[in-house]
Amino acid sequence: MKKRLLTIMCVWASVLCSFNASAEVVGYTCGTNVTATLDTETGVMTISGAGAMTDYRFVGQRPWQAKVSNITKCVVEEGVTGVGALTFYGCEKMTSVLLASTVNMIGARAFQNCTDLTTVIYEGENELSVGSRAFDNVAENAVLYVKTGKKDYYSTVGALGSIEVKEITLALDATEATIGYAETVTLTPTYTLADFVGDVDYTWTSSEMTVATVADGVVTPVNPGETDVKVSVVTPSGNTLEAVCRVTVVDAATGIEDVKVETEGEGVIYDLMGRKVENPAQGIYIKNGKKFIVR
Repeated sequence: MKKRLLTIMCVWASVLCSFNASAEVVGYTCGTNVTATLDTETGVMTISGAGAMTDYRFVGQRPWQAKVSNITKCVVEEGVTGVGALTFYGCEKMTSVLLASTVNMIGARAFQNCTDLTTVIYEGENELSVGSRAFDNVAENAVLYVKTGKKDYYSTVGALGSIEVKEITLALDATEATIGYAETVTLTPTYTLADFVGDVDYTWTSSEMTVATVADGVVTPVNPGETDVKVSVVTPSGNTLEAVCRVTVVDAATGIEDVKVETEGEGVIYDLMGRKVENPAQGIYIKNGKKFIVR
């Protein structure tokens, strides 16, 4: 009985050790006030602290050298100002890098030979100083995503090599739309980071809910009038982007907007039976050969 109990305990110990190994989180020091944490299960390395990371003279100096093959994503948090030289050299499984807005420098050869690296996101206002060969030999379809208005600068940075530069934008397929009572219109957003994010969490609002409502981009009229339909999204760095479409709701039967009638000096008014009307009440009438509505 004791032997059987001992065997069971050993089996459970083995299982627990295997679980802990697969979910290992390792911490490193990589600057005076900067640390790195690697989750070997998810492959995410997070750099946090204040100031710049260490510049390494050769890859063997990196404290995570033995775990290079585990790194698939890098997140540099706010407060960190620089990515050190050779920091991620040869991390062949790394696919994406998210840089905090406080970063202002990327060291020489920092991401060289990261052959699977396709996405680098930087939403900061700083114009990054990029060291020599920092992005040599990354994926052929690699893209650097930057804030609107920053593309021209980064397109001239030679150290980016063949990396394409794109601005992070959110837009709707229409900026103005007109719909009738019995109609709906579907607005489609275009977000440059949609492929990277995957399941994008869009937020939809209507400035005048009594005119039209919106859900998942489908605008439904309520009453004649105008409303601003807005879609927004929070970027991976925590910034909010917005796009707006001005929606006008008109009467579906006549295709004209609600009209206030003034009869003096504007011609004779008739009802739909052809009878002259002196003081039109609520309804549809004809004046100067055109239909109009009194509400």
